[in-house]
Amino acid sequence: MFNVDDFKARLLSARKEAYNTKTKKRGYSQEEAAELLIGEGGKRSTVAAWENPNRKNLPSVESLLKIADLYDVDVRYLLDGKREEPNVENKAIAFALNLSIENVVTLKNNPQYSSIVSKIIGKELFEQIVNKINNLALSSVLKDVILTSFTVTFSKKLSKMFDSYYFQELTISINQSGFLDFIKKNIPYDEKSFDADEFLEKNFLEEGRGYVYRSANNWNGMKTESKYDHLMNCVAEITFDYFLSTKTQELLKVNINNTFSQLIDEVVEERNQEIHERFKEKAEKYISE
Repeated sequence: MFNVDDFKARLLSARKEAYNTKTKKRGYSQEEAAELLIGEGGKRSTVAAWENPNRKNLPSVESLLKIADLYDVDVRYLLDGKREEPNVENKAIAFALNLSIENVVTLKNNPQYSSIVSKIIGKELFEQIVNKINNLALSSVLKDVILTSFTVTFSKKLSKMFDSYYFQELTISINQSGFLDFIKKNIPYDEKSFDADEFLEKNFLEEGRGYVYRSANNWNGMKTESKYDHLMNCVAEITFDYFLSTKTQELLKVNINNTFSQLIDEVVEERNQEIHERFKEKAEKYISE
């Protein structure tokens, strides 16, 4: 059975527990709720009356739906106290778009946000920015691979080696094959003294050694020189992409900033055009009247 006092108590509780998309904190004031639910000119006293058990005022069906959406609760919970966590529609949208429920609520409650976000996502430049950010993130993953493959001493040695290679080559000539040749010049093969297993044990960590063994064609059956070639190949394969990315990271960040600035300029220009057209329509309508 519907209980008015309980219903009003749930309205009050839901307002105080809701995620405020403006303050980014928990809870809406009655003034804030009135503005968002009723619109400009909405009075705090209206929301207060809905929540006051001593007043008979109740929200309309339309207002109740808006309340459930704003407070991110299910209408059924407001009516009978049976909570379905969280708002099913918002949860489905959040899952489908890989957004937090808080961000879904923010976009739903702020049409201008949604409009601008939609414009940004629709730009070709946005895809470029996402790809560049992913490239930056990939760099940290590659670093982890190096830290788990080589000893600290050998990693530092390889880093200095790459610096020397990088600054002596033309940018267009830098590639993994060239770096491999450079490594072999700095770690030359000596038929009399080179011990592949000793080199592996001294410079590679467990994960790195595992990569060497897995990628080899019968490691134990390989000749010493073949082991040397395979080891140097593994070193170049594991390190090249990361070392190269460290040289381009700062440039990539600047490029992302410039691209984003260009993207914003395009969106602002479109927004200005929309506002201009809206004012033009209003002016023409006013003149015709």
